[in-house]
Amino acid sequence: MMKIINLHEFPENPYSGELLPNERKHLFQWLIEKNPSIVFEIGTGSGGGSSFYILNALKQLDNNGHLYTFDPYNSKINNLYQNTPYNYLFTYYRFRALDKMPQLLSQNIVPDFIFYDGAEDATLSLMEFQLLEQYVKCGCIFVMHDWIIGERIDGNISEKSTLVRPYVEKSNKWDILNCLESQDESVGLVRIIRNDRV
Repeated sequence: MMKIINLHEFPENPYSGELLPNERKHLFQWLIEKNPSIVFEIGTGSGGGSSFYILNALKQLDNNGHLYTFDPYNSKINNLYQNTPYNYLFTYYRFRALDKMPQLLSQNIVPDFIFYDGAEDATLSLMEFQLLEQYVKCGCIFVMHDWIIGERIDGNISEKSTLVRPYVEKSNKWDILNCLESQDESVGLVRIIRNDRV
């Protein structure tokens, strides 16, 4: 049975981040719907915004889920959450995901929910996606930010999904469930699911 979070249960985020308000609500709801055991977040960022919603969802679900989050730059996530009720819910790696994920995946730490907001390097994004694709099982949810290629609502130009997006759209391994691309609510947030047709 899918758990629906009412608006009064949607947590107010005190931290900065790149997700727009509508994107934050969708990410949070998709986490609640999936009820994941293992979440990978690629691109922790410095503000802790998306991590906040992942951790809050895991806390509300109370299913022993865990967040593994990767960013080679100095994220504030340890400072923000280490001495809070969320400290047991996450492990932060100050590495590129591509450098650390193979070790975790080989230990059978395989995500059933992935939030991808990594580097703008399109080649790196595709390499990380294809690595995960080798391990994730049917039903795994992959959410990617910056799905819009080129100029976006915020005036920035994103190249992150230049290779991943056409790869997914042509793939018989993934189905697109939702795609936010409205110019007033998203810079592109997509939810795809690993299917069982292959």
